[in-house]
Amino acid sequence: MAHALPAVVVGLSLVFVGLNLFPALYQTVFMVAFAYAVLFLPNAAGSVRAAAASVPPVLEQVGRTLGLSPFNAWRRVALPIAW
Repeated sequence: MAHALPAVVVGLSLVFVGLNLFPALYQTVFMVAFAYAVLFLPNAAGSVRAAAASVPPVLEQVGRTLGLSPFNAWRRVALPIAW
């Protein structure tokens, strides 16, 4: 849903919320950082998801057969490939 929202809609809604609910936060660096997070976090999450999906599961299974725990197999095999 966040991909479908135009930046103007997010900006105006944050101005509304900032003025009505949190007037102390209006026009602060925190509000700008929150707006950027709302706008660009879905793009970053999509990129991370695509990179993680491109790792073949068989490589992680090979790490498991070599004696690694599930977390260590992910950390030592899948994470560097996705990175």
